[in-house]
Amino acid sequence: MFPSLKKTQDHAGQPASKAPGQGFWATAMAGFGARLGDLARSLRRQGGFSLIESVAAVGVIGISVVGSVVLLSATVITSSETEGNLGLIEIVRAQIETIQQSPYLEDPTEYPLVGNIPPNVVVTISARYLPETTYTFPGPSGATLGQVLQEIEVTATQNEAVSKMTFYKVQAP
Repeated sequence: MFPSLKKTQDHAGQPASKAPGQGFWATAMAGFGARLGDLARSLRRQGGFSLIESVAAVGVIGISVVGSVVLLSATVITSSETEGNLGLIEIVRAQIETIQQSPYLEDPTEYPLVGNIPPNVVVTISARYLPETTYTFPGPSGATLGQVLQEIEVTATQNEAVSKMTFYKVQAP
């Protein structure tokens, strides 16, 4: 495919002759140009692609284009689902922050709901007491409070997407 580059007897071991005023780069470029011309002549003699090579190239390009389109559509779908879930997570976090800032209530359903909830989002608050958790006041009185720890779960649902977080609220003495 490439022209053979053989050293002839008259070039072996001798430095390249330079014309007067011709530098290294000019000599190198002249040699490169001669080799490039040989390559062009060799390629002209070779001819075009065969039918099998053309069909294989079109097949490879087609598979890569279809794969790219499928990957792009999967990315768009995942991105929109993630964006929806992030909205639910933000609503749940806002509700948790609202409950944490309000005073401890015996009935967890009385905790205030966060405002500006979209109409298609349902927020539920459920809680349970952890009866094994008690608090004993330090000092000589040593009074004990029962049911001082609430495990609160906040759930936000939109269509089929669900975001749920659990946290704990302690009754202050």
